[in-house]
Amino acid sequence: MANLKFTGFSAVAPVSTTIMVGVAGGVNTQWTVADLQLSDLGGAVDLATQVSGVLPLAEGGTGSSAQPTILDNVTDAASASANQILSSDGANASWVDPTDLPQVPMQSILNAKWDGITKPFFNFTNGSTVIVPFDNIYINKNSGGLPALWTYNNVSATESTFTCNSGGVYKFSVNMHFFDQYGDLDVVCGAYVAGTSSVFLGLIDQKDVTGNTDSNWYGSNVFPLGSGDTIDIRVTFSGGSGQSPFPSTTNALEPNLMIERVGD
Repeated sequence: MANLKFTGFSAVAPVSTTIMVGVAGGVNTQWTVADLQLSDLGGAVDLATQVSGVLPLAEGGTGSSAQPTILDNVTDAASASANQILSSDGANASWVDPTDLPQVPMQSILNAKWDGITKPFFNFTNGSTVIVPFDNIYINKNSGGLPALWTYNNVSATESTFTCNSGGVYKFSVNMHFFDQYGDLDVVCGAYVAGTSSVFLGLIDQKDVTGNTDSNWYGSNVFPLGSGDTIDIRVTFSGGSGQSPFPSTTNALEPNLMIERVGD
């Protein structure tokens, strides 16, 4: 073999089965291209000039040469749901919903209005505690695309209730906009356990001293609720001149309710 000239070999494009020959320690040796490892070549490999193509993820590569795709491949973004974030438990990374992280409360908001369209307006009898029959669920959303935390119950033309689907601490805010607000009329509003006479959260306790015929009363408070709790909002007008107030939508402000989750 030592006397065979290189011109005696045919020039071919090497493949994995191509046989190579040489001398190792004075001994004639042969091997195939597939037997070669980078460590056998010695020295450093210039990735910019000596390597081409894309290294698959299975071989420790990125599976792409495009930056956005590299990130998607390495983080397995295709396995994540919309709005999830990449998190680590100290040992492994995974895609999680933000609200699954410790100390991150689930964000939820419900806004209900009484427009008087599907549930017509009526006078609130003086001295009676009356349920506000909200008829327009303007917004009912939860963070992370998860199911809404409140279920609206259209009980009747004069009654609406709301069922909490996930326990937590909630902020209740109301605007009670009514006509016939004069003569030292007392105004009380609160959140009640549906189907009972139990008020669990006071929201408004005011007396009209302005003599206005059209007034809005605002109040808010915070209370923890459990999953399955069903509530309604009630208003009592009493005293004054014995008038029975009628709902108002003057200046695009209708009676409305806002419920926000503020803690676990």
